[in-house]
Amino acid sequence: ARVCLIGISTNLDFLRQLTASSLFIRAEISLKTLTICFQYQPNAVEVLVAGTYTTIQDYPGRVGHWDVGVPPSGPMDDYAFRLANRLVGNAENAAGLECTLVGPSLRFHASAIIAITGATMSAMLDGTSVDLWKPIPVKTGQILKLER
Repeated sequence: ARVCLIGISTNLDFLRQLTASSLFIRAEISLKTLTICFQYQPNAVEVLVAGTYTTIQDYPGRVGHWDVGVPPSGPMDDYAFRLANRLVGNAENAAGLECTLVGPSLRFHASAIIAITGATMSAMLDGTSVDLWKPIPVKTGQILKLER
């Protein structure tokens, strides 16, 4: 049977993981087992400190909508933004964070490959300095701090 999950985007990943679990497949799941036996691993980044003017951008942004009051947008440094996407294997128009002034602190709830490009910032992963302009492997639970 084919199952189609539709709902709030914040719970779809939880439901996918739950329905793929052996407890669910064996019909041995109850509300009690959800809190004791099922370990949900969200594919998410938690914002611990937002930073000043940290925004989600994509390239080329919103173009062609001046007629309805939406100015052109997208990353300020589109070259660095697109290069960061290429460094981690994304399409150049994939969304990412653009950080200005004071950078954010982020906790990764899933492993990831990230790249930090653009203006020079101090980048610390669990207190250890990481290189800019290179792919950076991040493990589940690690905290990234960006500062000027």
